[in-house]
Amino acid sequence: MKKTLYSAIMLTLLSGTLAGAAWADNYESNDTLSTAYKIPTQTVVTPYGLAYWGGSAWSYLSSPTDVDYFTFRGHGKSVVLGSPSGYDYDLYAYDSAGNLVASSTNTSGADTVLVDYDNVYFKVVSKDGRYSDTDAYSVTFYKRDVWVP
Repeated sequence: MKKTLYSAIMLTLLSGTLAGAAWADNYESNDTLSTAYKIPTQTVVTPYGLAYWGGSAWSYLSSPTDVDYFTFRGHGKSVVLGSPSGYDYDLYAYDSAGNLVASSTNTSGADTVLVDYDNVYFKVVSKDGRYSDTDAYSVTFYKRDVWVP
């Protein structure tokens, strides 16, 4: 019995079905504003002291209806979404009440939004329902006023 169970577990792991399900969408559950993944903010030392310059994360859309929400610390953000090659993902920005404040729905190249709000949430969604649980997208945000004292 133990040998059969061990063999079944090893076969599942080697085939990638269990591993793929566990690792395909590394920030789940982040499918709503209230469960948005908070991307850690990186700091840099400037002549004026510590400044928050931004942060980044990468993840996957794991089904045609999967959406991912992220949030960041700070005010004044430029956010860039890098879709995987051959996929068209869009980027939407919402305030804390869930109101749409900016969006980028480019059909090629990176999607970028500029926002001047605290407590902004960003949603990544597939434009046409195509998704990849093997090709990651990236979300990167930048503070626009890093060098201002």
